[in-house]
Amino acid sequence: MTVKVIYYFFSYFAVSLGLALALVPLMRPLSFRLGAVDKGTGRRAHKGVLPRLGGIGIFLAFLFPVAFWLTRGRWDSFHGNMVGILIGCALIFFIGVYDDIRGARVRTKLFVEVIAAVFINVWGGRISDIHLQLVYTILAGSLLGFLRYNFPPASIFMGDSGSLFIGFFLASISVFSSHKAATMATMMVPLIAFSLPLMDMLYAVLRRYYRGVDLGKADKEHIHHKLLEKGFTKKKALLILYSLNVCIMLLVLLLVRKHTNIDFLGLIVLAFIAVAGLRLLGYLEFLPFIREVFRKHGIGKKRRYYDYVVGRFRNDAARSESPEDLKAHLTRLLSEYNFSSVEVILHAPHIDNPFYEYKNGNAPARTVSLSFPVTGPGSDCLGEVRMSKAMDDDYIVVTPDLIQAISEKIGSAVKGMAETDTRSVGDNGFRTK
Repeated sequence: MTVKVIYYFFSYFAVSLGLALALVPLMRPLSFRLGAVDKGTGRRAHKGVLPRLGGIGIFLAFLFPVAFWLTRGRWDSFHGNMVGILIGCALIFFIGVYDDIRGARVRTKLFVEVIAAVFINVWGGRISDIHLQLVYTILAGSLLGFLRYNFPPASIFMGDSGSLFIGFFLASISVFSSHKAATMATMMVPLIAFSLPLMDMLYAVLRRYYRGVDLGKADKEHIHHKLLEKGFTKKKALLILYSLNVCIMLLVLLLVRKHTNIDFLGLIVLAFIAVAGLRLLGYLEFLPFIREVFRKHGIGKKRRYYDYVVGRFRNDAARSESPEDLKAHLTRLLSEYNFSSVEVILHAPHIDNPFYEYKNGNAPARTVSLSFPVTGPGSDCLGEVRMSKAMDDDYIVVTPDLIQAISEKIGSAVKGMAETDTRSVGDNGFRTK
């Protein structure tokens, strides 16, 4: 690299750095005026109230030098692709600003991200033999200028306006940074380069899915939270993350410079980082955690199946012409639910109790018992249903819909039998034979 090229790169770096140093502090009063602040409570690692629109300063410090560069020199396909990327990044940036000020739903942010990605693809973004060093240099300058105010103790955060923009830009520009390598190798380079935040995101999705909470719900178990829990100060935790990223970048440079076959090696590296991170940072053990994820998935499938079974029982019971028909449909329902025993006691006259009884083979050693009333018109209590199920059953799914369906259909049967004595047929009763 010649001295002239170095000076050229350094000039853009210095401009973006200077703009960031000048613009980021201006976002503090703007953040307070718009209410875009983070309060140091709950999962937050900081104390007090800090502004979170630093991403605006980062975006502007990056945009102005890039826009100036695009207007200079010979226009080629890469310049055109950069315009498409900048428009996509602008969409992401504005939804990030809105999220920092008002708060945006996860689905809204995802929708805008998809639109921006489709726009870049339609614009003509493809993997090609294009080097992108200058825009990386400009971005590095704007981020370094922001870091001056974000290094602990931080005085401002970048917020979603910064994190969404940076993540989307790096993901987009990676597509254009191929070195005529095989497609798998091309994809592995950015995956390894961004492995630390990708693993943090993967852990977050898995643990929230495992616990049955909203995937967009924030928690206090990200990597930096785990480091703080282990007793590291904020500065030490940050330096550890910096060191890990430097090591990862050196590995990426080694793989690219030496033209190492990273198809297989890259997968090994990612797997090693994942397992080591889970163990060292105190996450759930890897294999049991994965087993629990699949078990949770199995419970979800079983739950959907049970919803279908209850719906089928409702339809079959509505077409029943006698209590015997209802009992047959009830037996089918309970056997598919794998209940151990069920007993129905009615408070109606001229009925031999139990009205219905079901037993599924030998009684298990440990059971879970449940009882609920049989309801009739006007919510009158017409009887009681007593149910038991094995405690060690992997899928103990007793939903309110199941209870309501059994209670209502048995109540309709009691009403039908009462009306049979007067030789009439109720709306939901049974026909007399």
